[in-house]
Amino acid sequence: MGIFDENTKTGQDFERILVDGSAEELNELKAWLFKENIRLETERNELKRLEEKFLKEKQQFRTEMEEVNRQHSRKLNINYSEQSTHCSC
Repeated sequence: MGIFDENTKTGQDFERILVDGSAEELNELKAWLFKENIRLETERNELKRLEEKFLKEKQQFRTEMEEVNRQHSRKLNINYSEQSTHCSC
């Protein structure tokens, strides 16, 4: 395993390698940073995809709720109208 195993990466390790590291250590750091950059970019893309999905679902939910509210409102109006026409006040 290399010097950048998941459990050993610290800021002090990076600093030491940047200041006193051998060419091999610097190359390993460079490779790890490249992989980490790819991992972070993948995470950003996944978060963006999930955000877009969430916003789409939120809008769909809002549309469905508006329709339910309209239907409910119509039923209330119909029931109110029926009650007022049958009222023997």
